[in-house]
Amino acid sequence: MIVLDGSPLSVEQVLAVARGGVRVEVGETARQRMAASRAVVDDLDRRDRVVYGVTTGFGALADRAIGREHRSTLQAAVVRSHAAGMGPPLDAEVVRGMLLLRARTLCAGYSGVRPALVEAMVALLNAGVVPHVPELGSLGASTSPRSPTPPSACSARAGSPVPAGRPSRRRRRSPPRGSRR
Repeated sequence: MIVLDGSPLSVEQVLAVARGGVRVEVGETARQRMAASRAVVDDLDRRDRVVYGVTTGFGALADRAIGREHRSTLQAAVVRSHAAGMGPPLDAEVVRGMLLLRARTLCAGYSGVRPALVEAMVALLNAGVVPHVPELGSLGASTSPRSPTPPSACSARAGSPVPAGRPSRRRRRSPPRGSRR
């Protein structure tokens, strides 16, 4: 069992999860850090503070305020745009390693994500569900291969892609949902 607390992982630990299927758990300290970080985001949102990408658009639209009623839609659109890609899917062990490393990074508590997101990522790893991540991303930096978390809520594979809701229903678990991040 590997406990994610936000501290670095060794190559051996990553390989144990990516190739060997070793189980993963989110540590209580990491949960507390993520919850505290998320509380900051929620407070800024509640007070309608100008925060890039939370209460404003992105890039050329950074100077546009996004109304509270549209923020969830914006966040979902950003997730989808970054998850778009093409080409053959990455190997399962590569995706599992990336999923683990992204979960570890989020456990550091600097991103403002809900702990439930990381718990969902860990549940995917522990259930052996591999998100479908194409080799080539949609943006210049090829973000799709670096972003297996959001696509995991959209598509997973066990031989062929299936909607994430299907394996989640089999395990009596709902796909992660939320207003932002």
